[in-house]
Amino acid sequence: MSEPSSTTSDRLRRLDDATVERWLQSDPEQFNDVVRLDIENPGGGSFDIVGADGYCHAMLDPRGNGEWILAIAAAPTELGELLDMAAGEISRRGGGNVTWWRAGADAAVGPVATRASYRTDRQLLRLDVGLPVDPRAALPEGIELRSFVVGADDEAWLAVNNAAFADHPEQSSWTPEILRARCAEPWFDPELFLVATRDDAIVGFNWLKPHLGADRTDAIGEIYVIGVAPDAQGSGLGRALVVAGLERLTRKRFGRAMLYVAADNDAAIGLYRSLGFRLTRTDQAFTTTIRPA
Repeated sequence: MSEPSSTTSDRLRRLDDATVERWLQSDPEQFNDVVRLDIENPGGGSFDIVGADGYCHAMLDPRGNGEWILAIAAAPTELGELLDMAAGEISRRGGGNVTWWRAGADAAVGPVATRASYRTDRQLLRLDVGLPVDPRAALPEGIELRSFVVGADDEAWLAVNNAAFADHPEQSSWTPEILRARCAEPWFDPELFLVATRDDAIVGFNWLKPHLGADRTDAIGEIYVIGVAPDAQGSGLGRALVVAGLERLTRKRFGRAMLYVAADNDAAIGLYRSLGFRLTRTDQAFTTTIRPA
């Protein structure tokens, strides 16, 4: 197993791009959109480690907070070594707080994380539902629904998103650059990005992401990000936006819908369960602080 160098990300891409792609395809759930975008266009702090039976991508949080994000696809026997190698490289680069998300974490992962000095942190639940759903929900009085307009709506949407998720570890502090990068993704469809307005001002949104299989009947629509402005919360807009998104997915012939929700968000989980969503997977965040070398 090779040690990472100061130019690991670029060197790996030149030498063996197929190796990275193999791991991205073999365990895709370990690599969220933030990580995939960085793999395609690595930032200055990014690096990769390829082992005998695993792959790790490390990157600095694009919001500029100096924190590290890890994503690892590997056989269980190699997780610990990849974590240790990543820690050594991060230490050489100045250290910092690190978050490693493990999709579908099982009981064997916790001890590996503990031995690498990681502690368990937040959990995300993946919930799924078949379409169509029966429940209906009317928009609150004075609210209109339309599709997002790239460019024209960017500033207003960012203001609502960052206010609605002010305390959220991942969704807060989005920048225009982050939004532009997501809207440039091949999967982006403005018709699946619903915004709720009151007097022409954005007060909520439901951004949907398509996951298309080889057969369109296997297509899954994800409630990618859904939020309501603080001054519009408690009005029933959140439920109406969820239902409107599910209806939009149904009209576009998606057979299932999915979403991720924090395991401690009881109110949201109750809402989704009332619409028929059921738990299909639990993802675990592990965190640590690495000292500089």
